Amino acid sequence: MDTNSKYVNISKLDAAKRQLEFSIKLFFRNSDVVVIHTLAAAAHEIFRGLGKKQGVRSLIKDQALDVIKKDKQKVFLATVNKAENFFKHANWDSDEQLKFHFESTAFLIFDACEMYQVLTKETVPLFGIFKVWFLSKYPELVIDEHLKQQTEKYKSCLNPDNRSGYLEMLPILEDRLLS
Repeated sequence: MDTNSKYVNISKLDAAKRQLEFSIKLFFRNSDVVVIHTLAAAAHEIFRGLGKKQGVRSLIKDQALDVIKKDKQKVFLATVNKAENFFKHANWDSDEQLKFHFESTAFLIFDACEMYQVLTKETVPLFGIFKVWFLSKYPELVIDEHLKQQTEKYKSCLNPDNRSGYLEMLPILEDRLLS
């Protein structure tokens, strides 16, 4: 970046990638749950918007609607978007408090990582590490037997409840990809 310039040219894709990367780093450092969710949700929405042009659909906000009754879809999306909207708007709920279930953020991040990879065909080491953590934390969600076995290998080395350990894998993975 040119420090002499007052402006930076940035694409939507790059902005969202940066937001997602930072949210994952904060996630692994057990940082502020509101900041993590807000960054992840912002990135997710950009990927979702870009994805609509390319036929890439969010698992959480688009594909899920395929199995939800039409008359319940609005309620479903309102529930899914509740924290995201609460953290960025004060128009209709300025006096309310949110009982925030932070575990939902991991699902949002996972979905954003998947959309990014499908949109760009790019392998981002940090996104891969997050997906390994996610699949280790929620092995009951995994259908593919080969993927289950791979995830179990990581789980035997790293405890998914110790998120910071996964962030320590990043330099090792980056070195392997660069060699």
